[in-house]
Amino acid sequence: MIQSAPQDPNATWNGEYRVRQVQPLKAFRELFVLELEDCSGSREVRYRARLDEAGEPELPTVNDVVHVHITHTQASGGGWYDRVDRLEKTTPTSALRLLPPRICPEPEALRRLHEVLETEIRSEPLQRFVDRVFEDEETARAFATVPASYDCHHTEAGGLLVHSLNVLEYLRQMPMQCDLFQRECVLIAALFHDIGKVAPRVQRHKSPYWNREHALLNKLMLEDALSGLRHQDPEAWSNLHFLFDFLAGTVSGNRILESQLIIDFDRYDAGTDTRERAIATANPGDSIVVKQPSNGGSKRVFFLPSHAWKSEEQTKLAAG
Repeated sequence: MIQSAPQDPNATWNGEYRVRQVQPLKAFRELFVLELEDCSGSREVRYRARLDEAGEPELPTVNDVVHVHITHTQASGGGWYDRVDRLEKTTPTSALRLLPPRICPEPEALRRLHEVLETEIRSEPLQRFVDRVFEDEETARAFATVPASYDCHHTEAGGLLVHSLNVLEYLRQMPMQCDLFQRECVLIAALFHDIGKVAPRVQRHKSPYWNREHALLNKLMLEDALSGLRHQDPEAWSNLHFLFDFLAGTVSGNRILESQLIIDFDRYDAGTDTRERAIATANPGDSIVVKQPSNGGSKRVFFLPSHAWKSEEQTKLAAG
C-alpha cells in the first residue's frame, strides 16, 4: 500500500498504482511530479520521462494504472524524495486496491476492507469474484458512499460500507464448523449482505422494490460477478447462490449453518448503532425512544439507561 511504503534513506519499493495527477517541474523539460494512489491514499513521486523522436516526453496520463519501481533518495540540495526508477503501464490486478479513498466519506474504510480481504480470502476464484464487483465503477461508488439506512443505523454517507465491514469483521473472529472454503464464502456473503440497497442508485438496476426488500436485490446487483464465478468455480458459485437465497429468506440455512451468523451480526451491529443514536438524540427526561423506519419496517423501541433520561438539572447536580 502506498501509504505504508518505506521512507528509510535509499529504501526501494515497487507496486501498482493509479495516476491521479501529472505535473511538470518548470526548470526541467523531462522531469515531472506524478501523484500515485491506491485505496490507502496517495503520494507524490518524481519521474524523468523518456523523450520520443520529436523530443516530447512520453508520459502516463491521469487514470492510467502503472507498475513502478521507486527509490527514496536524497536531493542534491538536501531533503529526500521518491524517485521513479522504472515505470510501466499495466492492467490492474485488483480493482478494490486501486479505488481512490476520496470516493468514500468514511476515512480508512476502503483500506480496512482491502486488508481484511487480503488476509481472509485465499481462493483465487473468490478473489476474482470480489474484484469483478468493484470493477463496476457505478456500483463501487454507490457501495462506498450511501448510508446503510436513512433514519435508523449508520445513516451517514458511507455508512453502508462501514456496516458491511463491521459484520464481516465480527464474523472473521468467530470459530466456524464449516470448512475453510465455505468460511470464505460466508465472509463474502457478509460483505455483500446489503448490496441490494444500492440498486436505486445504479442505473441499469432501477427497481420497483422498496429499500426494505433489498435482500431480494443482492443477487441482481451481483449477477455479472456471479456469472463469471459460475464458469471459474461452480462450487463457489453454488455456495454464494445458497447464501444470498438464505439472506433473502427463500431457503433454510441447513446447508451452511454459519449463514445464520450473518443475520445475527447484521442485527447486532444495526441495533447497536441505532441505540447509540437514540441515546444521543434523546430529549432530557426521556426514558424511552422510538425509532420508526421510513421504509415501513417495524418500530425500534429503546429503554434508555437512567443516566440518559435524567433531567438537565439532575445531570448538573450529579456532576457537582
